Amino acid sequence: MIPVYLLQELVTFADKRTLAATADTLHVTQPSITRGMQKLETLLDVQLFERQPNKIWLTKTGEYAAQQAKQLLDLQADLQVKVKNFDHQQRQLMIGMTIPGPRKLLQSYSSWLNAEIDSQLLDNKNVVSTLKDHVDSVVFTNFKVLDPAVTAVFIGHENLSVNIDQFTFQANQKTITFQELRGRTFIVYSDIGPWRDLIQREIPDAKFMYQSSDALSELIAHSHYPYFTTNLPTRINGLKEAPRNRVRIPISDSQASMSIYANYLKTTQLPANLIATLKRDWPQN
Repeated sequence: MIPVYLLQELVTFADKRTLAATADTLHVTQPSITRGMQKLETLLDVQLFERQPNKIWLTKTGEYAAQQAKQLLDLQADLQVKVKNFDHQQRQLMIGMTIPGPRKLLQSYSSWLNAEIDSQLLDNKNVVSTLKDHVDSVVFTNFKVLDPAVTAVFIGHENLSVNIDQFTFQANQKTITFQELRGRTFIVYSDIGPWRDLIQREIPDAKFMYQSSDALSELIAHSHYPYFTTNLPTRINGLKEAPRNRVRIPISDSQASMSIYANYLKTTQLPANLIATLKRDWPQN
């Protein structure tokens, strides 16, 4: 068994190229590095270095050994992270999401659900690795994760609506389309995940003023600008329902509805009632 510190010394020497720089980086003496490299050559039974007075460099075998050592050290670091993440998951459910919609509903379960919800949204391409590395126990997405190791359960739909001034001629409509919203100026909550790209794509000639939760709440109360919400509990601070001067109108385009999935490893044991409770409590409109 090769001690880890010898692999670290070899990898560091391959990077720094001198014994002095290697010793300085690892906070040890230069003779200690020299002895370590000699010991590593003995353990591997190969020549790793060419030596001349006041000069030492790696042989081709030494370069190869340094590459392999780095891979081993990376695997060891990865192992430590995964084991720690897994251990954390045994005590607390770790929840990630690529869409912000479910966050408020999940937070309402804090009295019985021992969970930590990521404050930042995940990139779609990182969902599977986040699950396999045990960073998150479950990840909520607006797409079904297709991976043999992952279970994807449909939870419900998140449906987009627009809240417009009650005196606007469209306020009496039961539904509205993106086409009918062209040319307007909207105030928009900045943390809306994939909805941001969607509204900009579907209403390309509109103007969007993105705001923090607190600023948006103030603008809603003191202006007549339209703004977007969904059927899920609002994440706008201080806003429990639409102000009286606004009318909430569902957007009827098919793009205005997202299917939401809970994705988790098949080996992960979620709280028995979490999925059933989410499905039961998921708002339909």
